[in-house]
Amino acid sequence: MGNRVPDIVPGLSAQRASFLRDLNYTSCISINLALSRRPAAETSFVVVPGPVSEGLFAIILEHNKVARRCPDGKGLCTMFMLNEWSVAHAEDDDETILAAMIGEVEKALPGIGDDIEFIRVIRWYPVLVYSHPGLYRKLGRFHAGRDRSARIHLAGSYNSSGNVNTATVTGERSARELVDSLEGRVPTSIKPTLAAAAL
Repeated sequence: MGNRVPDIVPGLSAQRASFLRDLNYTSCISINLALSRRPAAETSFVVVPGPVSEGLFAIILEHNKVARRCPDGKGLCTMFMLNEWSVAHAEDDDETILAAMIGEVEKALPGIGDDIEFIRVIRWYPVLVYSHPGLYRKLGRFHAGRDRSARIHLAGSYNSSGNVNTATVTGERSARELVDSLEGRVPTSIKPTLAAAAL
């Protein structure tokens, strides 16, 4: 998690350490539903608008997303809950969570509750950096202030929208920058400056 980096890398500038320490992470409860039959819906991803549900934000029909994800004729559906709902219900048992949310998923997939063979409830933390107005401006300053000649280069999903692709791309970038630094190929024009730190 980005907010733990300053404790691992104490040599960060005060501005960069402050940005990382201030990062907050979301939580998510997800429910995998193994189904005795597939719902009629042919989509793979359903985003649930706030007026429809205050807790459920997305449904993925895994059997439509990837062939052979489950046996022929069977269905696999994953429900994802919003951060606030997930935090409020993190201590609930699995049956309570399912009972609270099955009516919500049935707004999009009527009758799905009758086809459940078994469930798996997963409580995720951390999930994503909690975005707020101004976060990406601060992230830009965080990147502009990095010292390309340093021997430590940071990577991780907190460097953009949180996902495996971001973590991979920033890891590759950091590796390239480290090699450039060790081999003395860092242009002076990209070392941090007061102007860059003021972005």
